[in-house]
Amino acid sequence: MQNLKPCPFCGSDPIYIEGHSDFVECPGCHATGPNPFIVGGMNRVVEAWNLRAESNPLATSIPMPQNRDQAEKMLLVGQRWLDDNGGAS
Repeated sequence: MQNLKPCPFCGSDPIYIEGHSDFVECPGCHATGPNPFIVGGMNRVVEAWNLRAESNPLATSIPMPQNRDQAEKMLLVGQRWLDDNGGAS
């Protein structure tokens, strides 16, 4: 089995849980994943849990807001873009 990466939300060491639907749970913040419809056993579940946004160059090129004002401005910019480009597809 591959090693589980730390929780992407709080950094705690997650636990693999085997049952009707295998998944991973973080004891620190109780985040769970991956999607319960992933089949293929332990290796597929661990692979999906270990997938991180930072492996996607587009995801790391978008700055995260540092406060509520920045977040609201980013949402307005996104909404304007959707309005100008025919909405979400």
